[in-house]
Amino acid sequence: MYDTTQDKSHPSEDQANPMTRNDNPIEEWVKPMPEETPEPTFWPISLAMSIIFILWGFISTWIISAVGIVLFSISVRGWVRDLLNEQSSDQRKEHETV
Repeated sequence: MYDTTQDKSHPSEDQANPMTRNDNPIEEWVKPMPEETPEPTFWPISLAMSIIFILWGFISTWIISAVGIVLFSISVRGWVRDLLNEQSSDQRKEHETV
């Protein structure tokens, strides 16, 4: 006969549920990186609106597309500038703590 108590292929109930084990899983947790979240910005919404203007201009008139292209370039520059400023401030913080 087959003995089910010796079956090692299926974990026991204690092994299957980590919360019933004696060890505390919270002690094994690590802080995720990055510890700080980036500042909120309006550049993604501005970029999306500029794309809408560009596409809308294809349907209606070239003036709306031109406005969309100008807004697109302003949005990309602003977003990249924010990202670069954030990186440089993060690097300054790292140098201050070292």
